[in-house]
Amino acid sequence: NMVKYINETIELLQNHNVACVQGELDRIVVEYQRKRGIRNRLSTDESKAAARAHAALSPAALEWVRALPRMRRMDMDGIAVMLCHGSPLSPRETLSRDTTVMRLQRLREAALADIIICGAQTSFSRSVAGALFVGVGPLAPGDGSLEYTLISTEEYPWRTESRRIPMPSQ
Repeated sequence: NMVKYINETIELLQNHNVACVQGELDRIVVEYQRKRGIRNRLSTDESKAAARAHAALSPAALEWVRALPRMRRMDMDGIAVMLCHGSPLSPRETLSRDTTVMRLQRLREAALADIIICGAQTSFSRSVAGALFVGVGPLAPGDGSLEYTLISTEEYPWRTESRRIPMPSQ
């Protein structure tokens, strides 16, 4: 149950100054009590999960998530990096390893970034038009593990590596 550690996770992100963006589920959770329209668009299971997550968030954590930007740009050692939840043009667009080269070229033009890091259903990386698109995939893919992605910019072309570790016992 990932909700069990939600406040501790947010505290770790804050304490380590991790660059974060607000995703679609984050938006739903923080607005769950305030906007009835959001609740009406969710399935029963989604609504229950959002209600549990909302109830589990401390007031400070709730405000922190609410204040996260939908997109973040930064410079890391001269490399322009963009973090977004969906795509550079829409938080609801899902990118994947099957996204067409033409679409990624268009997104690269819109992003004005060398590395575009986005959420994805499964982790992937693709180099298109001089940019590296990295879909980080879900943190908990459902197999009892936690997944994260490393990006190496030490040499060009840049490389990514997705790693899985066992989920801590609860």
